[in-house]
Amino acid sequence: MQHLFWGIPCGIYWALAWVAGKRKETADAARCFLDGYFLALLCFCILPFAMKSGYFYGAVLLSALGVIGGVLLEKGQKMGALTTAFLFTAVTAFYFMQKSPLSAVGACALAFFGGIGLYAACCGILPEEIPLRKQLLLALLGGSGFLLGTAYFGGFFC
Repeated sequence: MQHLFWGIPCGIYWALAWVAGKRKETADAARCFLDGYFLALLCFCILPFAMKSGYFYGAVLLSALGVIGGVLLEKGQKMGALTTAFLFTAVTAFYFMQKSPLSAVGACALAFFGGIGLYAACCGILPEEIPLRKQLLLALLGGSGFLLGTAYFGGFFC
């Protein structure tokens, strides 16, 4: 069931990344919801999983470096919808397909890409290039995605 639950949002995220060029407002609104979901996934599953692996200090350092990497990707105009969709898919697939404890390399890679995802999800919830009036709606959609993700990953649906 969990594999289905991560596969559906990944597929939707890719479809919205593709549609974003054609119907930007609709795709941006739906992506804000998914960015909120992604933020909950990162905060309650992926980053804690990397931090609890026994490589805490390395994971913390690489998570912070991942956030810096996200800033640099955005400054270099490389943090687009497709980049975020790929990151969303890769990080969630890696997390949900883990069957054993993480190795040092796996924990640090997950923390680094989780840090980049953390930055991308936060930027996706409140994009800067839209008018302030529309930011409120997108923030509400992002918040509701975060609440749904929190409820799911907190075990309220299980």
